[in-house]
Amino acid sequence: MHGCCRYSTSYRMMLATCSVLTKGLILWLAFIVFLLPVYSQDTQEITEPPQAPEAETTPTVPPPGETVSIPGQPGETPHAPSEPPTDYEPTPGPTVDITGGVTVPIDENTLQLNADFWRADFEESEAVLIVARGNVQARYRNFTVTSDQARADLRTRIAEFRDNVVLEVDGVQATGAALVINLDTREWQFDTAYSEIQPQIFPELLRAPVFLSGGSVSGEEDDIFRVVEGGFTTCNLEDPHYFVSTGIVTLWPERKLIARDATFFALGRRIFRIPRLAIPLSQLRERQNLTPRVGQTQEEGFFLKAAYSYAATLRHSGNAKLDLMTRKGIGIGLEDNYNINWGLGNLFLYYLADRNRNLNTLTGRWNHSYNIGTISANITSDYRSNSFLYAPETSTWANELRLSRNREAAATNLSVRQSTDHGFGTFSILTSSLQHSQSFGQNSSANVNLEFFSSESPLTVGDQTVNGINSQLVTQLDYSRRDERFDWNLRINKINDLSNEAFISQAGTRFAGIERLPELELTTTSERLNNRTLFGVPLRLNLAVGQYRENFGRTETERLVADIDMPSRVFRLNDKLNLTTGAGFRQYLYGNNTAQFSLDGIADLSYRLGNNSSASLSYRFLRPRGFTPFSFDFIGNYNIINARLNVQESPKLRFSLFTGYDFERDQSPWQDISTRIAYTPSDRYLIYASTGYNLNQSEWRPLINQFRVRLPNDFRLDIGSRYDIERGRFASIKTQLDVPISDKWRIRANTGYNGFTHDFDYTNIQIVRDLHCWELALTYVDQQGFWDEKGIRLNLRIKAFPIFDSFGVGQFGQALDTSVGEVL
Repeated sequence: MHGCCRYSTSYRMMLATCSVLTKGLILWLAFIVFLLPVYSQDTQEITEPPQAPEAETTPTVPPPGETVSIPGQPGETPHAPSEPPTDYEPTPGPTVDITGGVTVPIDENTLQLNADFWRADFEESEAVLIVARGNVQARYRNFTVTSDQARADLRTRIAEFRDNVVLEVDGVQATGAALVINLDTREWQFDTAYSEIQPQIFPELLRAPVFLSGGSVSGEEDDIFRVVEGGFTTCNLEDPHYFVSTGIVTLWPERKLIARDATFFALGRRIFRIPRLAIPLSQLRERQNLTPRVGQTQEEGFFLKAAYSYAATLRHSGNAKLDLMTRKGIGIGLEDNYNINWGLGNLFLYYLADRNRNLNTLTGRWNHSYNIGTISANITSDYRSNSFLYAPETSTWANELRLSRNREAAATNLSVRQSTDHGFGTFSILTSSLQHSQSFGQNSSANVNLEFFSSESPLTVGDQTVNGINSQLVTQLDYSRRDERFDWNLRINKINDLSNEAFISQAGTRFAGIERLPELELTTTSERLNNRTLFGVPLRLNLAVGQYRENFGRTETERLVADIDMPSRVFRLNDKLNLTTGAGFRQYLYGNNTAQFSLDGIADLSYRLGNNSSASLSYRFLRPRGFTPFSFDFIGNYNIINARLNVQESPKLRFSLFTGYDFERDQSPWQDISTRIAYTPSDRYLIYASTGYNLNQSEWRPLINQFRVRLPNDFRLDIGSRYDIERGRFASIKTQLDVPISDKWRIRANTGYNGFTHDFDYTNIQIVRDLHCWELALTYVDQQGFWDEKGIRLNLRIKAFPIFDSFGVGQFGQALDTSVGEVL
């Protein structure tokens, strides 16, 4: 059917009816690594740790026993002990020595014990005391404990483990003298604790083991914990090169860590003491400047950057920042996190009198969240003025308010955002959104969405400058219901243009969109319609009818769409050959006496050449016929066949080849012949190459290469290049090198060459001296980009923690790797 297609009056009648989102950090990071995996985000004040009851005289227990399970909440019926052997006579009275036992499946309220010998005391047929000795093993929630002795008093709800205690949580082990757990409150306390954390447990946070010790560690299940008189080192010597001791450390997982009285010792001497330190854990990966940094760059000159914790409590933590720079001047700032009665949030401020540009720089961010009854509110504000990292000689201010309310069957969200930019003129944007969703039982729901957008900018009209306002309001209503045979949806979309005459006359263009006034859609499958199929093939059916308006009324008419789709099916022709097919038909009828239809189909033929090799042909077809008055109904043509070859019979060699042909294109019908090859002669070497050949233009695509070397002495080399075959030159070359030159010294370097500018985008070289558990790094930096950065930095760091190693990071925090793109 070509051109305009007319249809009967009955069609027209049917359509017409439907028109209606400081170095103390090292110590605290170690404690995070120790216990972080078992903590959640909810926090509350920590109470006094549970106290163990006074020790009783160890009872006389007969040989071997087995298991007892203790309910974790009062009021539950305890499990009776197993029957004793036939030759055993129990001791008269309330105390029963047990040589058998029962095994009860663990749940979250059960403590399970297993030991060589154990005894149970009963009162009125209920167990009140359990005592175990020898190879004690216990599981309680996510804790696994072994010890020499254990005692569980069900009257006080206290379980106590003593002598050679080993606590394991998610693969991390800690040893100590005694562990006490309150079965009701799930508070716990571990005395004289020691742990060794291996780097493979947390590969992103550790490069070497961390050795932890504490006078006592207490907490409330997995919400919060406190370490008293603790310490840490990453030095494995009997007399470590350094050791950090602390008075009290309190951790609220995923949120905050507060430390008091941290003292750093080196070579047996006290170096310095930090009275308090607050670390926002959620921002840890943003590389907070909590440790002093010294260096020199072209932009800043010689610099010293440091931070000081002026507040460190559960509900309030803050760090003051001071940057001394010989070229830019003095920068001061603060970062404050608070949790008060009327909400929680954080504030960041930074001020710099920039001597390089003779400008005053001010940057600020504020985020505050609070609840008003059942309504959650969030306010954010961001201000930047003359920031050389953002845009000098400009200022921006953005503010946003979000309100949300969630109930069992309904949710409402309101957001309002306003931003203003001052620079080459004044530009402002105001957006707001109101969304409400409502469920009516399990099968029906409704959604209402109102979105407003307005932008204001200066426009020149003749000799005058006026403000042009581009605004619109979009209203959307959606009601859906699922019945036994059909899913149906009723949609209404309405766009109101609120732009002023100055904008319309000067810009000439406005928002474009689709209006449904309204649309009714029905969806089903052949299985839901009494399992009716077409030649045994299941079908997906869709019917949509309504009144539509596009481009503010330039096109407006009725529309009916009928869609029949046959899902893909796989036919196994033999052991090596598979055929996959699918097809679809769509018919469009319009109220202006036009129509179009489209046919689509797929066919994939795959042949298995070996265990990991295959060859395949893929055919895709889409053919529309007729005419549509709506741009959103436009359907493209394609009639394409693709061929692919994948070979990987050896784990050392991978090869692929791909091409295709478009029958619809008279000019340039061929797709590029693309090939990729990867060769790994051993786990030490990798060679990769990919390129393509343009069959239509008879020219080569760029050649992409990757070369990688890994040697046993930690030698690492990566080279990535992009070579323009037609021009005979490199477009990009990137390298990374990490090579040891002795037992104590190593060199690291990375470079990026730009073939278009014939210059290096970046060159970084670092010389590292190994100091056993420490390392001293001298770094040369030369990076081009938004601003030129060139200088030398000196850094003394503990090498176990990669978070303090910023080598190989660009100006905006991006990784400087050897990626050079790919052949498409």
